[in-house]
Amino acid sequence: MRHDRFVRLAAATIVLAGTLPAIAFAATHEPMRNHITLGFGYGQHLSDDFDDTDLESGGIGQLAYRYSLNRSVDLCIDARSFMASDQAQVGIGGTFYEVDFSHDTSWFGPGVRWSSGEGGVRPFLQANVFFVEETFSVEIDNVSEKESNDGAGFGLAGGADIRLSRLLSLPLELSYLYAKPKDFDVSSLGVSVGLTFNFTPLP
Repeated sequence: MRHDRFVRLAAATIVLAGTLPAIAFAATHEPMRNHITLGFGYGQHLSDDFDDTDLESGGIGQLAYRYSLNRSVDLCIDARSFMASDQAQVGIGGTFYEVDFSHDTSWFGPGVRWSSGEGGVRPFLQANVFFVEETFSVEIDNVSEKESNDGAGFGLAGGADIRLSRLLSLPLELSYLYAKPKDFDVSSLGVSVGLTFNFTPLP
């Protein structure tokens, strides 16, 4: 069911990428040097470690900065997150307690983006290497325990950046993130939308 939901969201993103150009500015906009993106969306873990729990899917967020070397190549620094939660009842000594589970993964690291096109829509591909930290927490009867592990990972992303004005654009993105801190696979697929602020004209 969650896999079907991800497929539908990914398909909707692709359709949106094809229809929004009609409402974006058709004229070529002045290229900018600096770009800051805020994004959010839906993600799904790929590992069997999360099967049969609501931790398999969750919300994703992104804060990114890009510096354009030229009209096609950007250097990037990305901070991404994947947040999932679940709840269950556990019986202890004849008493049932509500148990809250949460699993949060943070990704931070540099990357390179290649973009094409000069008009209102610019397709892009991006690759990153990441420092990854995953935190699993359990809370029962107001008592909580946390465990954190870290490691290295990488990410691949593709999509389209749709120019809304001289200073604003709308990125639509499909992403794949891979990491396995302490042999726990937190790899995921994600679909997201965001808002990018573009400033400082590119010479």
